[in-house]
Amino acid sequence: MSELGQTYLVLGNPWRTIETCTQALDIIHEVGDRREAAHILTSLGVAYAMLGKTKDALNLFEQAHAIFRLLGHREGEARCSWHYGLALVSRGEDKQALPLLRVTVAYEQKIGHAKATEHAALLARLEAGEGLPVGHAVPLAQRALGDDADKSTENGVPP
Repeated sequence: MSELGQTYLVLGNPWRTIETCTQALDIIHEVGDRREAAHILTSLGVAYAMLGKTKDALNLFEQAHAIFRLLGHREGEARCSWHYGLALVSRGEDKQALPLLRVTVAYEQKIGHAKATEHAALLARLEAGEGLPVGHAVPLAQRALGDDADKSTENGVPP
């Protein structure tokens, strides 16, 4: 179920992600699949981050992260940690973000993930106090939009 929400994210439609994942989350809670719930919460967090609703995103990432850790699901924890960390960076909370980003980089390096080198370089920039490169999506627009300001649409109405 989380795959459909992720597909909408890739297509750049966070509103459909939110709609789809919210419905899926209700079903998943009935079934009791905590791992799938954590994946859906992560997708919801990314969607809210794309809309500049960082506080909502952070809440969702925190919930998902706790579930992944409880379940010992390292891949989910690493993926969620990256998004969680970037959301913190978008708020200027680099110090709190670094441990989360390190979790992701360590996991990616261990498994030979394709983005391990890129993510390690971004982490090194943050650790050196250089911030992220200009134009880097954090997680996909918060710096430009500002915290909790949905300026990506007219009057907050999705296209």
